[in-house]
Amino acid sequence: MVNITYGMNKLITIAGLLLVLTACGENHGLKEETFLFAEGNADWIITDSTRYQFIMQDANEISYGFSLKDSSYYFGKSWSSILGITTHISYKEYHYQNFISNYGQSFHLSLTAGFPPYGDDLYIDLGDIAFSYDFVYETISRVNVFDHHKSSIMTDKGYEQDEEIFSKVEILNNLTIGDTAYGTVLHFKLEDFTEELYKHSVKEIFIAKNFGLVKYVLNSGLEVVRL
Repeated sequence: MVNITYGMNKLITIAGLLLVLTACGENHGLKEETFLFAEGNADWIITDSTRYQFIMQDANEISYGFSLKDSSYYFGKSWSSILGITTHISYKEYHYQNFISNYGQSFHLSLTAGFPPYGDDLYIDLGDIAFSYDFVYETISRVNVFDHHKSSIMTDKGYEQDEEIFSKVEILNNLTIGDTAYGTVLHFKLEDFTEELYKHSVKEIFIAKNFGLVKYVLNSGLEVVRL
């Protein structure tokens, strides 16, 4: 009886595998997809080499010179499989840049192409804080302050949150700093883990299309702007 049962289970397993392979064949086998940045979103990354170096200055006239240290552009690869057989491969456009100031402060930004139902993901890291923003859902999907973090869960129907994220992002149509007028500007304001901040921790960040970092505000209220 044991041998018969084992034999039947083996036949059922083989039959199931054949059905899967047949289904894959009917779907023309391996499926490959490439996801690119949505129109206009690539402008959040700095591509003008004349802007790879810039100066920020605070209200006390202390200047901070930032320079591009690292940059990479490629298509990230991910795949899924059934019973060890790869059935789906996807490639996502990705661009990363990291700037370092003469005081050792880093400004990191990266853009990752989205996939349905999600939009492109912009990740910003400055000083003690970091966040990710989804352009389709117009929402912050994660926020980090030192070792503290909140993040949303990605499902096939959108984001789900275990903890509510209170930080905010607004897209400004313009922003004038000194004699310079910037077009589209992303303004991030931290409202999570604020009790963890020091006096000189970053609390607000302003990122302009084609320019990158143009302003940030410390927890003390001190503003640092681009010259």
